[in-house]
Amino acid sequence: MRVSNQQAAENRERVIKASSRQFRQNGFDGIGIADLMKSAGMTHGGFYKQFKSKDNLIEEACTAAIKENLQFWEQASGGTDGASLGRLFSAYLSPTHSDLRDTGCLLAALGADAPRSTGPIRQVFGKAINAYAAVLERLLPDVAARNKRRKSLAVLSQMVGALVLSRAVEDEVFRRDILEATVEDLQSRA
Repeated sequence: MRVSNQQAAENRERVIKASSRQFRQNGFDGIGIADLMKSAGMTHGGFYKQFKSKDNLIEEACTAAIKENLQFWEQASGGTDGASLGRLFSAYLSPTHSDLRDTGCLLAALGADAPRSTGPIRQVFGKAINAYAAVLERLLPDVAARNKRRKSLAVLSQMVGALVLSRAVEDEVFRRDILEATVEDLQSRA
């Protein structure tokens, strides 16, 4: 039975959304097409009707994750007042965000996988880094315009690095120490 164009578009979106979560949870090589399709409630056979390749799906799933993550950043910062940056640091570097690997930051979840990926996937990561840095540039107070870009990249690197490290340790107290120490340091210097 043939599906409508609208149903095909909805199916495609469902696969992208489910794959975005699965890739962040398991890595690009940690899950195959059959399991990705199953997680979206679809059969393996439908994959090639929707996507050219697994890399094509990775590219689209990462793009969807960036969009989702940027919405989180906008909500977490809550505006452009002086406290916005601190709110973003606290939300991003929270134990909750550290726990939510499948819906959390694309860079922290898959940044180590990106260098082993194709050019288009790496381009998506470049766009993500630029987008996150742009949010930070807008929020950084009292930084000369010529220095905002460099400062935003340094802050982003520290945020992502701290989240990665917090996810790497098993000890809950140590994990919280990593997150809290980084929030304190960023707030004192931003």
